Amino acid sequence: MKSTQKTLPAAEELRRQAEQIIASQLAETQATSCNLSDKRELHEIQVCKIELEMQNDELSRSMEELREHEEHLVKIIKNNPAGYFHLDPTGRFLEVNDTWLRMYGYDNANEVIGKHFKEMQVDSELKSTLKHMAELLKGVSVPIGEYSARRKDGSIAYHTFSAFPVVHANNVLGLEWFIVDTTERKLAEMERMLNESRMTSLIDIAQYIYTNEQEFFDHALEEVIKFTSSKIGYIYFYSEQKQQFTLNSWSTEVMKECSVMEQQTIYDLDSTGIWGEAVRQRKPILLNDFQADNPLKKGIPEGHVTLKRFLTVPIIIEGVIVAVVGVANKESDYEDSETKHLIVFMDAVWKIAAHKRDDAEKLQLLTELHQAQKMESVGRLAGGVAHDFNNMLSVILGYSEMALMHITPDHPMNNYFMEIKNAANRSAAITRQLLAFARKQTIAPEVIKLNETISEMLKMLQRLIGENLELTWKQGVNLWPVMMDSSQVDQLMVNLCVNARDAITDVGKIIIETENCSIDKNYCKVYPYALPGDYVKIVVSDNGNGMDKETLTQIFEPFFTTKGLGVGTGLGLSTVYGIVKQNKGFINVDSEHGTGTTFTLYLPRYEGKLRWPGLVRQPEQKNKQFTDIVVVVGFRQPLSVY
Repeated sequence: MKSTQKTLPAAEELRRQAEQIIASQLAETQATSCNLSDKRELHEIQVCKIELEMQNDELSRSMEELREHEEHLVKIIKNNPAGYFHLDPTGRFLEVNDTWLRMYGYDNANEVIGKHFKEMQVDSELKSTLKHMAELLKGVSVPIGEYSARRKDGSIAYHTFSAFPVVHANNVLGLEWFIVDTTERKLAEMERMLNESRMTSLIDIAQYIYTNEQEFFDHALEEVIKFTSSKIGYIYFYSEQKQQFTLNSWSTEVMKECSVMEQQTIYDLDSTGIWGEAVRQRKPILLNDFQADNPLKKGIPEGHVTLKRFLTVPIIIEGVIVAVVGVANKESDYEDSETKHLIVFMDAVWKIAAHKRDDAEKLQLLTELHQAQKMESVGRLAGGVAHDFNNMLSVILGYSEMALMHITPDHPMNNYFMEIKNAANRSAAITRQLLAFARKQTIAPEVIKLNETISEMLKMLQRLIGENLELTWKQGVNLWPVMMDSSQVDQLMVNLCVNARDAITDVGKIIIETENCSIDKNYCKVYPYALPGDYVKIVVSDNGNGMDKETLTQIFEPFFTTKGLGVGTGLGLSTVYGIVKQNKGFINVDSEHGTGTTFTLYLPRYEGKLRWPGLVRQPEQKNKQFTDIVVVVGFRQPLSVY
């Protein structure tokens, strides 16, 4: 620590003050009988005495100020939130403050004073610390750095520091260090690195090559035991329908330690104790003192492995518990982070196993995903282009209307402006199809009866397809209502019938049917794009040319068409796709080249209250975005595309 001194008065000033005092005293003692020489000596002695007394007083005041200043500095260092320690040039402790003692777990400074810093140093940090000390001994400060050292209990503390040499007369008398504890931040960073390591383990398990599923799960269990630092573990498959556990994998250590003669492999949920709580509570169960009393326990069979610490988590796939995985007997307590990693790890393991069961299904799912991404991208593009194009069309229509208002029907320019107006209207119709495909069309959903809505269109549809085609209408009985914009039904029927008409070369027939339909979980297992529930089917079939497999995979893509140049826009089926998607439904397409095509539209049943007759129109929902659904087409055996 450094101190300051108050500058003493100059010697001449002290001498002058002392002589003034003596002169005053001599003036009062004029009657003395001393000779002149004696008077001079006495005068000098008295002057020196007073001068010394004044110097002593001044020194006393300076020393008191210095002491108070040093006490103030000691208080600052002692109570500083940063740790402080003072080393001699050899590296031994001379002084530490209370903050430093708390950081390192010592009760008092006497436990540390005289020790060499190397006794606390972490081996990996010794080289860098010696480098910093060499700089300090040269009189160079170290403004900031990082280091770690061992606490009294052996644990490691991490700090940032600033260090300064104590220099006097060009000699380094000691080294002062100020440190800030960064242990919590450092440990968090180390935890992050550990997380990355565990994620690497996930990648490894995903790439693991096995000959059968049992081998795969056994390997996955061993990986779980390894990264949780456990001793034993298990995997039980679980059936929510039967409420029953079936043993799949036990760790090898369990088999070594367990001496139960008749090992049970199937357990009913009701018969399980605390380990079954992962299913009953649908959440992880963590016990770092398994031996403690717990009302949820139902006892352990004689010869069972002794459990000290225990962690089990449910594996939940799409809301269904399919298995539980448990680990036990880690040397230290289980942490919440391990619970999260265990859930993520086993979730990935389960999905990998499921995909490996059917390579063909995996390839199909990848194809569907790529198609969905492509369709979504095209949908965004189509929606953006349509909006911009619609704005420009509004300007064209507006100016053409204004021009027509200022000219007479027999004006030479009238026909030109009418053609501009008609072309803009036709372009606006194309724009509406684009918006329907992109699910950004303004709609007004209402509860409707599909039979009535389609019946009202039959005459118009017949004129649309021509007299050489037979149109058959088969309406379902007691058809459920649906919630959608009736104009969208018009668009669906027009586009599907026109598509069927164009697929028929000469004469033929088109059949429109409606029917109630309930989709169950078994159907969804076969067709994973579907969702369970009640639907109303609209089936439009024709006996036209049909489509091959390659064409089927592209029919819903915008601007794709098999028609000749200048015939059609390629937006008809894209519009159908967008409308069904917007209304939370899905489509099946069954076709074969030369035998015709059948489109089956599934629209969700309306479950709300009905007010017949007279439907109440729902509030208009502009540009509403619905959850994506899957449109699937097939080549007799339906092929899925998104």
